[in-house]
Parts: sequence; structure tokens; C-alpha cells
Amino acid sequence: MGLDMFAFRHKGEEIDQNTDRNKLTSTPREPIMFSDWRKHNRLQGYFQELFDKRSGYHFMGNFNCIPLYLSKEEIEMLQKQIETRTLPETKGFFFGQDSYTWEGEQQDMKAYDLKFCKEAKEWIDKGYKVFYECWW
Repeated sequence: MGLDMFAFRHKGEEIDQNTDRNKLTSTPREPIMFSDWRKHNRLQGYFQELFDKRSGYHFMGNFNCIPLYLSKEEIEMLQKQIETRTLPETKGFFFGQDSYTWEGEQQDMKAYDLKFCKEAKEWIDKGYKVFYECWW
């Protein structure tokens, strides 16, 4: 068990568990995963804060298994925090140790995160919706 994290893209309208699919004006295509992480708690903290800001919730359990659609501007803000290593420290029972203390092969996580930002912005420019989802 632990924090599993994914980034998806799809064409069509934004969808979530409350979407009435009968009222959609276009049929969303099946989401395609293009990035994934395991127990990257600082990245989770960024997305959790974004979710809290949008929803008004301030309890971690509300964000589990819920798609969080991202704008190009939000991804650019994320990119800046990755580049400056200022992602928020985030604790959780299933989240593992602080992802900024990783050593060895995990040190390339910054490059992987920046690659995610670059690809996400490119998908958005091509007309795709991009969303993040976590599961713990």
C-alpha cells in the first residue's frame, strides 16, 4: 500500500464522478496515462493544495481517487516549484519519507517531474485535457 500517482490526458469535456454523461456535448475519449509516480509526497502536496484551494476542502481524504484537471498556468507554477525545490513538504500515513531526501536513482525525479510538465503543456497545446489522480 502507498501513494500511487498518475497523470492522464484525453480529448473531450472534463469528467469526474459527478458528471452526468447524458448532458455532455461531446463524448470524452478514454483517458491515457502519460506519467506516474510512487510516494512522491512533495508533488502530492502541490496537487493537494491546488485541490483544497479549488474545492474549499482541507482534508486529505477528499482528494483520493478524484481527477484534478490542470491548466497550463498551474503546470507552469508547478514547474517553477520543481526547479527551485520548493514543493511543499507533505506527510501522510501512506506517503513514505520526504521525497526531497531520496538518494541514488531517485535523484533523477526532478528531471522526470520537469519532463511531465513539458509533456503536459504540449498535450494541452494540442487540445487535450490533462488531469492528475492519486490513490492511497
